[in-house]
Amino acid sequence: GVCVMRSWDGSSEIDVAVFVDIDGTLCSFPKAGHRELRPYAVDALRELSTVAHVVLWSMGGRGAGERVLQKFPEIAPYVSHVTDKASAPFDLVRDAYSIDDGDVTECTARGNRITVSSFKGGEDSGALLEAAQKIVNDIRQDTE
Repeated sequence: GVCVMRSWDGSSEIDVAVFVDIDGTLCSFPKAGHRELRPYAVDALRELSTVAHVVLWSMGGRGAGERVLQKFPEIAPYVSHVTDKASAPFDLVRDAYSIDDGDVTECTARGNRITVSSFKGGEDSGALLEAAQKIVNDIRQDTE
């Protein structure tokens, strides 16, 4: 599939979005200013971006998402929007999915949620890519 750069301002209605958690899901928690992008994260976001808007969301707010995009510019082409978890515009998304490693809280239970193992750095199971492929397949089935 051709990469279509989708951007979203977070204030208009859209059909499909995938909210991807940052810390522990997309990359490791920062340790002494160092953090690692999860293996296959670029592939996962690329796949998702072919069928949906990819939104990075974090308890750390928009700034956390913007810092990750600066640190890992290779994921930037696939990300439509960054948002704070508390104010994530779920009500504007007709079909919302989320990928998160954390505990399910009221704010992270919305959407069709896939929980992945928490990424601490180093080797990884490929859980994020598997979650992305599952969501892509779901969305493709819905649109056929």
